[in-house]
This record gives sequence, C-alpha cells and structure tokens, in this order.
Amino acid sequence: MAMALALWTGQRQADVLLMPWEAYEEGRLRFRQGKRWRLVNMPVFSELREVLDAAPRIAATILTTGKGNPWTVKPRATYFMHEWRAATVAAGLDGLHFHDIRGTTCTMLADAGATPSEIAAMLGWTTKTVMEMLERYQAMTATQSDSVVAKLEAHRRDGAERGAERDR
Repeated sequence: MAMALALWTGQRQADVLLMPWEAYEEGRLRFRQGKRWRLVNMPVFSELREVLDAAPRIAATILTTGKGNPWTVKPRATYFMHEWRAATVAAGLDGLHFHDIRGTTCTMLADAGATPSEIAAMLGWTTKTVMEMLERYQAMTATQSDSVVAKLEAHRRDGAERGAERDR
C-alpha cells in the first residue's frame, strides 16, 4: 500500500506516512504537504483508487503499522524504513529507496506527456523545481525516444503531404 500511495501520488515519505483518510474523498486526494505546506488536490489514479477503496480504515491515517497503529514521523519512521527495506528485498527490488519513487513518478508523468505545470500541480512543486528534478532524476526511457521518433516521422509525413498538395 505504501508503494502504491507513493508511486501514484509522488509524495515524500513523511507525507505518505501521515496522510489521513479524510484527505481521500470522491476519488480525489486533497492535503497539505508537510515540508512546504503546499496544497495538493489531485484525482486518484485508478490503480490507487482500487487499493484505497479495498483498504480497511482502522486508523485516522491511510498507512498503519502491522499492529494497526498510525505511523509517526519519529521514531516509527525508522521502523518504516526497516519494513520498507525488507519488503523491497522480498520483492527483488533491493536498493530501491523510498525517495527514488518521486523520480519514477515524475518520469511516468513526463512519459505520459504531462507538462511541467501539470507535474508541478501533482507533486506540489514549482515549475522551476519540476525542470530541475526532470534534469536530475528523469530516466531517459525508451518511451521518450519512441515518442520523439514518432513525432519526427509524423512531422516529415505531414510536410511531405503538404508539399504534394502544393504540387497539384
């Protein structure tokens, strides 16, 4: 559940751990980030919505410890990091740090064609920060190179068609 919440929201660990159920309403997440107090108001991606709708609401926060207690930033955050590591190792994702997921989310959004302004709205960043983060963290994916080649081919095809029409 932590992975789904982090991946489909792109939020920091502290914000994910402390996210209250009251933030999830009518298919949207609406909350203030802890670090910069920015308001994030986003529709919930269908895969995350399925996870949230199926989850038991046993505490005020969405994520809870194995005993059903809410996570707190300290000292339970350290316990969370140990649990996270055990889960990633068990899933064959050894070396995946929680903060890496924000870069993954940013890359997925960019691959989907999201603009820097759209990415900023979802992640609670400024557009300047989006550009810096894309430069620093965005993986250069096959999706992006495929998109570039498809755009180039479409542009050349459209140019050839316009030239043929002019010649008629």
